[in-house]
Amino acid sequence: MAPTRLHLAVLDCDTPVPDVLPKRGLYSDVFETLLRDAALKTRGLAKLKLDFSNYDSVQGELPTSEDLHHIDGIIITGSGIL
Repeated sequence: MAPTRLHLAVLDCDTPVPDVLPKRGLYSDVFETLLRDAALKTRGLAKLKLDFSNYDSVQGELPTSEDLHHIDGIIITGSGIL
């Protein structure tokens, strides 16, 4: 049986280009939208409650040890820096 709640942390490791940012938001916003839509369209996951905590890792913001106790998974977004 699928979990009823899933808490994900999303680490934003870059900022989208200026043309994308106003339309789609930060990478964490993009991931949240895609994952919510996918859950709604997937049999057995439509009732899944997704919670997201977003962190601006570019500015040094990361989950604390206490935060990690309440997080089920971490998504690390890509970065445009080579």
